[in-house]
Amino acid sequence: MSDLSQTTSDWLHRTALNTIRYLLTTSHIDRGALADFSVTPPENVELGEGALAVLGECAVLVEQIAAAGELNDQARSRLGILESLLRVHMQVDQKSDGAFAVWAMEIVENLAARDCVAQVTSINASTDQRAIPGPVRLVVDRVLALAVDSASVRVLTDGVEDYLSATLQVTSSRQSIEDAVCVAGLPLGKTYEIEGCVLDLDVEPTSPGNLVTLVVSRHSNP
Repeated sequence: MSDLSQTTSDWLHRTALNTIRYLLTTSHIDRGALADFSVTPPENVELGEGALAVLGECAVLVEQIAAAGELNDQARSRLGILESLLRVHMQVDQKSDGAFAVWAMEIVENLAARDCVAQVTSINASTDQRAIPGPVRLVVDRVLALAVDSASVRVLTDGVEDYLSATLQVTSSRQSIEDAVCVAGLPLGKTYEIEGCVLDLDVEPTSPGNLVTLVVSRHSNP
């Protein structure tokens, strides 16, 4: 977890996150309600470059929405993406956090680059900074590339193992999902070990498409 101070967290919630939530839930935009939005943190608030970049884009988008007096579908989608990016940057410190936490941030950023919203439910990993094996990353990247518009991402630790889970609704066929994982020679719907990680991929048929749940776990080093 990032060592984000309570002061910084409170400021981000009071300004950017509250503004985004307001815009995503209101049916009528009140320009006065956007007045508290700020991208210039006070002296007692410290933010990394990633969070500042997200805030900068938020400011531009909020200004455009306020000027137009309405929220179109494109702006709504981008706000959801910026919210997920801001939340993950609030929770992860790339320099000090463990590999699973940093990996979750990279996943969120990769989804955002594809205009997919990542619903970040929680990020709480150990401090184990061993690299995630390349074959594991490859399988996860290939599966998440099938996401249409959103995915749920969560990281947790029980003190013994780190877990990363992702859930996504895809319109892809089961064959497409099999093709996504066969690059590593893995059978679909089974639990298997890859270089110290346990990877489980479950595909549940839905209408339309499939619901995919992916879980990666690894024993953490103290």
